[in-house]
This record gives sequence, C-alpha cells and structure tokens, in this order.
Amino acid sequence: MNLATAFRVRVRVRVPRAAGARAPTPRRRAARRAVLSGAAALAALTAGMAVALDVGRPQWRDPEFYVRLDRLKRWQAEAPDRPLVVAFGSSRTQNAINPAAMGYPDRPGSPLVFNMGYRGARPLAAYLHFTRTLDAGVRPRAVLFQIATSEVGEANGVEGLSRIWAPRLSIGDMARFAPYSKTPTATPPRWLGDRLKPWATYRVALVDEWAPGWLTQAERNGCVWDQADAYGYVQHPLATVTPKQREANFAIIRKNPHQHHSDFQPEEFVWRVLQGEVSRCRAEGVAVAFYWIPNSPAYWSWHPPGDRARVAAYQRRIEAELGAVVFPYPPDDLLAEEDFADGHHFLRRGAEKYSRWLADTHLSPWLRSQGLIGP
Repeated sequence: MNLATAFRVRVRVRVPRAAGARAPTPRRRAARRAVLSGAAALAALTAGMAVALDVGRPQWRDPEFYVRLDRLKRWQAEAPDRPLVVAFGSSRTQNAINPAAMGYPDRPGSPLVFNMGYRGARPLAAYLHFTRTLDAGVRPRAVLFQIATSEVGEANGVEGLSRIWAPRLSIGDMARFAPYSKTPTATPPRWLGDRLKPWATYRVALVDEWAPGWLTQAERNGCVWDQADAYGYVQHPLATVTPKQREANFAIIRKNPHQHHSDFQPEEFVWRVLQGEVSRCRAEGVAVAFYWIPNSPAYWSWHPPGDRARVAAYQRRIEAELGAVVFPYPPDDLLAEEDFADGHHFLRRGAEKYSRWLADTHLSPWLRSQGLIGP
C-alpha cells in the first residue's frame, strides 16, 4: 500500500459502551428533546414576561398604581382645559380626599383633582409614585403630598421598602430609589426571585385581567384598583363602625408601630424625601403643597401633650426651608370620632366633610395664589 492509498483508508474507532448500557431508543431521544424544548420555552416565556412587566404591561406588576395612572392620563387628554391637581399619599389619602365632594364644577378652568393615594405608601413610596407619574408623561399643574404624624418618623428606608414591595418594582424604580439608598447598585434578592417565577408572583393581576370570575372573594377584596372611582377615591369598605369595632381597631393600631408612634419624632431620611419631592416639582414647573392628614380625637389623645407644638414646628420648617405651603389640620370641631373607622382612616361621611373643607379653606385660595384658577 502506497502513501496516497494509506491516506484514503477510513479508520473507525469504537468507544466501548459500559457494561449493561444500551443505546438510546427513539422514545428516550424524543422525551429528552421534549424536556429540553419545554425548558427553552419556559425560559423564553419568563424572559418575555420580564420585558412585559417593565415595559408593555406594568399594570400586571403594580395594578393599584397603573390602573390609576391610566385614568389620570385619560383625564389629562379629555380635560386639557382644567388644571390637573394630583394628591399623593397612603391609604389615609386614598380614603380621605374625595374630589367629587369638593364642589368643583366640570367646566374649563375649574380644578380637576385626582387621588393617587396608595395602601402603605409612606413618604418614600409616595415619592416613587410621584416620579413614576411624571416620567410617564403626566404633567399636573399642582401636586399635593400627604404628611402624617405616624409616617414622618418612618425609618424603614429603601432597603426595607424594596424587600416588601419587590414584586411591584421595575428596573427604573431602582434608579428612582438610588438617591436615598445606602447601596444604590444593589438589587433585592427577593426581586430576582419573583422575576424567576412571574406566573405565580403575578397570578392575581393576570387572572383579574383575563378571567376575573376565577378570583376568590378574598382575592377580589384585595383588588383595590377596581374599587376606585373616576377620580381615584376609594371609599372605606364600612359605612359606619360600631363602638365595639372601633375599640378593636384601636387595639390593633396601638400595637403596630408602623401605624402609630407614641410620640412625634421626625426622621431626617423622610426630610430628604420631602426635599426631593419639592426639588423635582420646581424643576418641572409644578406647584407643590403639603397637607397634614387628620387624626381623630382619640388618636390625638394617645400623643404626649407636647406633640402638637412639635408638629407646628415641623410645619414651620417645611415652609421656611423648603418654601412650600402646608395645609394644616382642620379645626377640632370639624371632625368627630364617628367620621373615622380607626382613628386615622376616614369613613365616607368624614371624607366628604374633610374634602369640602380642604377645597374651600385651603386648596382653592392656594391655587388662585399660584395663578392656576381665576378669582
């Protein structure tokens, strides 16, 4: 055999198979392909869902905010000749500010007040919702920020809120939090975990959109976004509260440091958030004011005697250092214990009284001073 012939010789090498091993059967190969294909499909769907949650369908991630935002956008488009005024705060604002009760007529030049209150939205979360609103293209003429005695002492900063609200947050939200975070580049571990199992994490919002009849009553009650009226106001689920129910509510609140502080001790972290709100408003040319959300007489009685003076001093600091107007508490004879469900959440009757008082006594004069409405 010459050299050329030797190069044309094909050599087949067999790798010995382990004893007892059998060649894969067609069914095993098909099963393997099915598993790999399913895993690839799941990965693709999960990636697609992640994009949708941040860009295409953010209402699946945070329906309570984005359903309201859609309504707010519709108002901006449908009533461009009415100055838009948006109130941001927690569930206390959600149950307190009833724009329909403020008495503003539906005509050009009349204020259009919208309630963007949100459950658990203490100052940092209110800042988040405010910046989300502006970044979504909504341009209110004026914004109102809630301040509450039990919330300005909030020490649970970005890291705490990120743990609690991880499923609701986007990549953009992380950037909004950056100025107030101890670790601005960190991503909460829970956020990553929720994004890896989005179909379970966002099940209620998905079912609410595609098949709301499948939700249980408990899940249905949790869909606060479906309970808001055209102006964002959410009426308290109870029309009245018996003395026994109120006492039970008081007992719960007094044990919860997040709902009641034994005394008024503002945190500098919250002050920085208020500064950020005012700075962004000034940069955007938006008029800004703060308002003390009322407490009931019994709620106030839990505070030490000097707290009213400390509250007044905090208000003076806001006005002097931030240059912002603060709408004060209403007079003691305006609201009764029966206007509240638990000392700090309004019942419907109380919300109507407070909203009309706020509009007539403070909001309308302030809007006139800003040149946003006529005399």
